[in-house]
Amino acid sequence: WFVAEILIFVWKGLIGWPSNWTIYGFEIFALCLTLTLEYIRLELIIYANLTEQLFHTMCGFLLTLISIVSILYWTIWQWLVLKLEFVLGCSQLGLCFFELILVITAFMSFCKKSPKQKTD
Repeated sequence: WFVAEILIFVWKGLIGWPSNWTIYGFEIFALCLTLTLEYIRLELIIYANLTEQLFHTMCGFLLTLISIVSILYWTIWQWLVLKLEFVLGCSQLGLCFFELILVITAFMSFCKKSPKQKTD
């Protein structure tokens, strides 16, 4: 998704769609912010899964919700949505919803886990 979205923005810039360059600049900034957020979210989810800590799992849950909102922006609300972007965005949204379900399942599993008992 990252590479495809960057290439689509390059293509939009080369074609020269008639639009306000301020909006285009804002969307490039928002794309960089979204890509950074996605990278942090993915790394945090992997770390939370490996360490099984509730705090990191909840942070991953919140970042997934923010990610869903940002992907909705790229799929629906940006100034020019291509069909390719719409298809990529819908598939990314589907994967994020599945991840949200898995994060909730992991959170419930980590809550039910009994604390380790110390043996003397």
